[in-house]
Amino acid sequence: YDQSQNRHTLFLSCIFLGIGLLDFMHTLSFQGMPVFITVNSTNKTLQYWLTARTFMAASFLLSAYIQPVTRSFYLSKSVLLAINLALPVLILVGTSFYLDHLPVAFLEGEGLTPFKKNSEYLVIFLLCLSIAAYWRRLAEPHTLYFISAFVVCIFSEAVLTGYKTAFDTYNLLGHVYKIIAFYLIYKGLFATSIKNPYCVLALSIASRPA
Repeated sequence: YDQSQNRHTLFLSCIFLGIGLLDFMHTLSFQGMPVFITVNSTNKTLQYWLTARTFMAASFLLSAYIQPVTRSFYLSKSVLLAINLALPVLILVGTSFYLDHLPVAFLEGEGLTPFKKNSEYLVIFLLCLSIAAYWRRLAEPHTLYFISAFVVCIFSEAVLTGYKTAFDTYNLLGHVYKIIAFYLIYKGLFATSIKNPYCVLALSIASRPA
């Protein structure tokens, strides 16, 4: 960032720090894992999952309106870092100690609840809005990576509305889609933060008179 000064890339990079922390909590909360602060359960791990996915989709939509040259104080490194460290901590405390106060996402022996499915549909809706918002930025070289990632994320969320247990084929397929989507986002961020500045530098050197 210190070289590119690209606030759009900075925003997404910090957002994915927060998403990564939430996904880490999601993983540690699965049944069969050692106790993560409080007793693990499928409902507990899904609370982290839904929070991470909703945060991700809303952030994608917001990022479509952040330009690389934006100079807002709220998009500074310190503010973005503070938000993306504080939010996972708050969610960790809320999910660990106030799980009974949250809407139930999974019932043993029954499967997913309407709350969980509707939350996934909300994420899909936000991702569709993100695609429409990013379509205006299609001229930027990295945008196609992001739009492709959003489409794959939609498939992931759709698949994850139909599984019966936390370990069946639909759940596995949803996570595979998610890995593919995150790889596309990585490629988009890498292209803007690492590759493009060197391309600009090479063009600048080539255009200099001999």
